[in-house]
Amino acid sequence: MRANSVATITAVGTAVAIAFEFRAAASVRPADANDGGLGFIWLIGVIAILVMITRVARWSMHPGGRRLHRPEVQLLAATTALAVATAGYFGWQWWHNHPPYQPSAVQAAATIRFTDQEHADQDLSAYHAVGLQKVIGNAGDQMLIGRLTLRRPAAASAEDTYYVVLIDRGRNCDVNGIFTVDGNGWDGRLDVLPDRYPWLFALRPEDQGDGFEISPSAIVVAADQTSATFAAVIPDGAGITTNDLLMAIILMGPDGQIYWAT
Repeated sequence: MRANSVATITAVGTAVAIAFEFRAAASVRPADANDGGLGFIWLIGVIAILVMITRVARWSMHPGGRRLHRPEVQLLAATTALAVATAGYFGWQWWHNHPPYQPSAVQAAATIRFTDQEHADQDLSAYHAVGLQKVIGNAGDQMLIGRLTLRRPAAASAEDTYYVVLIDRGRNCDVNGIFTVDGNGWDGRLDVLPDRYPWLFALRPEDQGDGFEISPSAIVVAADQTSATFAAVIPDGAGITTNDLLMAIILMGPDGQIYWAT
């Protein structure tokens, strides 16, 4: 009876663990593939599952079953606990990194107006850009002012953050001079974006030599906000059009989770 109970519990634990292990393997993101810690934990879980399957198979090969000895019971219990714990860890990871909502829920839209030094103040007023620093550029630079509007999903939280970047598709680089009333910013944890989303290749840090890099710039908007007015200066960008620009929005969680980019 005890042997049957142990085998049943082990079989159920194995099935649950296998389900979570395969779910974890399927949900590993490209940027996480080089994470040795996660890979080691996943490997431990797989080994534990294999040990359980081997033990249960050996026990079931005996006609009518046989009494499990205490060391075998302890080994089965330990491997079951280890496999379930590993599966639970990856289950928590999946939940922790699961987006609170999808990009379509935001319904983001941006309008851009190209301007120059002479008309910058007038265009700022048109956007009611109170507090936004005056746009200053040099000859040959392209200045612009724009507004981003966002729908606030029910699950949006001020603890989450939108990082909004503007990409010059012609030169395949970010517009480093973008800013709002709060300036601009960047989080080093976003450096994985080009690996996770190849279409954001332009966001790779610019290598200046001697180990010095220039990170991209983004405007930073709390996820519970519904609009942001911004300005930018594109060096030597005279003649650029809206077709040459791409705006991308990245949602980051409070612990640095990169939920999505669109």
